[in-house]
Amino acid sequence: MGMSRERSSETALSSQILSVLQEKAAPRLSLSSQDLEVGDNQGPCDSPGAVRLVIREDPRALAVALSWDVKKVETVQQACNQELSLRLQKVQSLRSLRNVSARRDSLPGRAA
Repeated sequence: MGMSRERSSETALSSQILSVLQEKAAPRLSLSSQDLEVGDNQGPCDSPGAVRLVIREDPRALAVALSWDVKKVETVQQACNQELSLRLQKVQSLRSLRNVSARRDSLPGRAA
């Protein structure tokens, strides 16, 4: 088995995720938070525990799988990481607003 074949088999990302990464100009915007975060364990590495974060996927293995250079992969992974952080920050903000609203609504004298 050749070296590139071994490396490409190390990626745990599904072919769908690899296609999005390869074909979209801004793949971070085309992937769900779950894809950015965990992948779907249906890629070439189907063993238990093979689920990895897209942003933590080995850049060399991903570069081989996508036929990209490692620098480009690292740039895309960094953009995906930033997008995921932004999404998580939005979720945290919404939770905070919900908690503030719930406390406000539970104050004595507030009509339900």
